[in-house]
Amino acid sequence: MVEIHLCDSLMNTLKIVHFTRQTNYGEKLMINGSELFFQEPISRENAELLGKFLVSQKIFAAEKVSAQIRYENQIYELHIVIKNGIETDENYAEFFTDLAKSVSDSVFRGNTVSIYLCDEFFKTVKIIEQKN
Repeated sequence: MVEIHLCDSLMNTLKIVHFTRQTNYGEKLMINGSELFFQEPISRENAELLGKFLVSQKIFAAEKVSAQIRYENQIYELHIVIKNGIETDENYAEFFTDLAKSVSDSVFRGNTVSIYLCDEFFKTVKIIEQKN
């Protein structure tokens, strides 16, 4: 929760507004210090398998990463919170394209996976489609 103080010109508080951000990203798994959110129709078993895969690929490594897996319109969507600017780096674009294919093959039995690069509130900044 965040408190916002509305003040006069002398910084005396006139009113306090409480702001709570809705953050229902689904059930949270903590994996190697990172967080992976999931919800139906993704099973806990599939989320755990994905988490182990992300550890093996060093996505969930020393630095905390937040991710979410969704299943929409017959596509697995892997939402990953990134640092600002990574979405414009072509080296990362190739990396995430390869990651989509690897997740598809290793975790989701060849089903289509798209990578959603997101800000810290899981707002999408770029979508990277899987290439076969």
